[in-house]
Amino acid sequence: MSGVVRLTDADAARLRDGYAWQEASGQPGAPSDLRVQVPPSARWQTSPDFTRAVTGDRYTATFHADLERKVLVFDAVNPGKKG
Repeated sequence: MSGVVRLTDADAARLRDGYAWQEASGQPGAPSDLRVQVPPSARWQTSPDFTRAVTGDRYTATFHADLERKVLVFDAVNPGKKG
């Protein structure tokens, strides 16, 4: 499951203030049909703490955010229902 999320000002501020972000080593891997929604010159950052908060370490996912442009790109393995 992959997607592009447009963040509100409040959500971008909450993510910026709530997690430690670091420069991403590359571009997010978005499927071709989503690439048109991804800004070409974005300043991508990642946060292991944010990833852990979302996934609970139950499944694999990547999150790339440009909090100045208020956009987040994600790519995640659809978690299976347990139990």
